[in-house]
Amino acid sequence: MRSRFAISRLLLFIGLLSTVLGAVAFGPNLNYTLRLDFTNADGLVQNEDVTVAGVKVGSVKSLEVSGKVAVVTVEVTDKAYVPLRSGTKALVRQLSLLGNKYVELFPGSTSGGVLASGSEIGIDNTTSPTDLDQINAIFDAPTREKLKAATLQGEIALGGRAETLNKDLLQLRNLAVAAEPVTGVLDSHQASLDRATIAFDTLTQKLVREDLALRGLVSHGSSVLTALQEHDAQLAGVLQHGDASFTRLDAVLNGNENALASFFARQPSSLQSTDFSVKSSIPVTQAALPLMDPLFELLYNQWDASIGRDGPDDPNNPNSGTQYTLRALSVICPTISTESNGTC
Repeated sequence: MRSRFAISRLLLFIGLLSTVLGAVAFGPNLNYTLRLDFTNADGLVQNEDVTVAGVKVGSVKSLEVSGKVAVVTVEVTDKAYVPLRSGTKALVRQLSLLGNKYVELFPGSTSGGVLASGSEIGIDNTTSPTDLDQINAIFDAPTREKLKAATLQGEIALGGRAETLNKDLLQLRNLAVAAEPVTGVLDSHQASLDRATIAFDTLTQKLVREDLALRGLVSHGSSVLTALQEHDAQLAGVLQHGDASFTRLDAVLNGNENALASFFARQPSSLQSTDFSVKSSIPVTQAALPLMDPLFELLYNQWDASIGRDGPDDPNNPNSGTQYTLRALSVICPTISTESNGTC
């Protein structure tokens, strides 16, 4: 029991000692500084702001050159961000398009080691801004003059509005953060969006190729509409006549619905009966066809026997109607034999 009590007192003493050492190391009487190495710190001056996530946490204390590296010493006065962790990155930002520059810190993970005051962050973890002069150097002289004139005009237009512009840019940053979930979804569907873009481009090309055909179709449609417009009165008359005709038909059929229904109801049986009659008459007609020629021949002979050469027949004259012999009807012979003297 005494050993456990002694261990508890020892742990409490160690905790108090750590608290005292932390207060001594990062207390209000000692400044927490970092040395930041930049490849270029042009435009950065002493006493400029040092920020974390847009909140001022300190200021620039000094600047010096060490070889080809610009060493910027910054002091972090906001104890909420002291001490910083390993993995912290630094960036020289521009306050506005035409304003001074400041230092932005990006703290490392809380699981990283502690950066003691005076620690140095190398150029691998810092970023220097690109000046407009460096960008202008890639253009020829006339283009640089035009860019210079545009910059001066921008300075005049934005004069006195730097703070407002900074607030707007901050809101844009917040908007970008808020839109991150949406952009993430779009990014996850990038392949589908690319396929849709390609399909739309293909459709556009096909529409371009079919432009002449579409123009012809539109022109033809216009001609049809023009013709319809020219004959509008005639079409209106046709429609009115049709309406009047259907009106009269309706008046005629009014009250005769049952009779009309009965008529249509009997049509199938009537058609079947007619069909049966036609089918039944076909064998009779086929059987009578061979008798038609002899029958007509007999009728022709009777007619010839009753008519004389010199006039009509005379019932009291026994020679009347005997001037003609029987009429010979022509018969087409399938074959003619030379031995039969021209007979079939």
